[in-house]
Formats: sequence, C-alpha cells, structure tokens
Amino acid sequence: MILTLPPSWALNIADKNGLANAPKIEDISPEIRQGLMEAKSPQTVSVSESTLKGYLYELCLKYELDYQLLEDVITCESGWNVNAVGDSGKAVGLAQFWRGTFNQYCAGDYKNPFAQLNCFAEMMYNGKEKHWTCYRKVANNQLTYNTMIDEQENTTPEEETTEETQEETTEETEESAE
Repeated sequence: MILTLPPSWALNIADKNGLANAPKIEDISPEIRQGLMEAKSPQTVSVSESTLKGYLYELCLKYELDYQLLEDVITCESGWNVNAVGDSGKAVGLAQFWRGTFNQYCAGDYKNPFAQLNCFAEMMYNGKEKHWTCYRKVANNQLTYNTMIDEQENTTPEEETTEETQEETTEETEESAE
C-alpha cells in the first residue's frame, strides 16, 4: 500500500507545538520518502520525531482532533519510538497496535509509522479511543488540568479577595490561639 501524504503536511506548523522547523515532504530524499511509504517493518524506517509529529498535526487538522491529547497518547504509548514493542510482543510501533486491531479498522502495513498515525487518527475520530489505555490516562489528566485552569480563570477578583480575607482571618485566629 502506498500512503498519500497531505501536500502541506509539515507547512505552517505552530511554534507552540515545537514543530516550527519540521521538514517539508519535499525536503526528504526520494529514497526515504519511498521507504516511508512502503516500510515493511519499523526497523526499515528512519524518520525524525518532529516529522512524525508534523504528520500527526496535519491529521489532527484534517479530523479536527486535539493535537496535544493525541501527541500525549503516543508519548505515553511508545515515547515516539517507531520500534517500540509491548504487550509481550503483540503491540508494535508508535501507537502500539496489535495486528488484529489495526486490520479491523484500517488498511496497510500495521508496522509502518505513517500508516499507524493515519489509523490512530481515524480511530480517534470515530470514537475508538477505548483501544488505548494511555488515552484514558492522558484524557483524565488533561480533564483535571483543564478543570483546574477553568476554575482559576473563572474566579472573580471579588472571590479572590474573599479567599485572601478568609486565609488572613484563619492565620490571625491561629496566632491569637497561641
């Protein structure tokens, strides 16, 4: 199977994602490009983490997915190691796919990192995130963090003053009790 990369898969990647310098597809040699498309095993692929993250970023734009969430899931699953192996040798690659799961939802070589990212993004888009334990961990951490940030942002100056006054009153009460 030959994968079709979006024509601008590494262009205009946001600095906030640390990918501003991700290579463009035309900057990758034709031999490596061909190898990426036809990889039969992770060992045959030599590709940078920033290239893979750039590709995931473009998939997130295509499917309107949360890039940071998906990046964190891959980091948890494999540490962005295309050669990662888990689950007693059953799970391989970036997204730690089992062959059967990959073949059930996607086409192509389940060991190819670009095919894995495509399948991972498509499955996330279609609500199949239950296949990744790391998704539950990361999503729960992100939800907790976002809730904390929302609470901080939604605190009015009046509430902050009330909280500070309560803290000061508590401290004064403790001091006078001594």
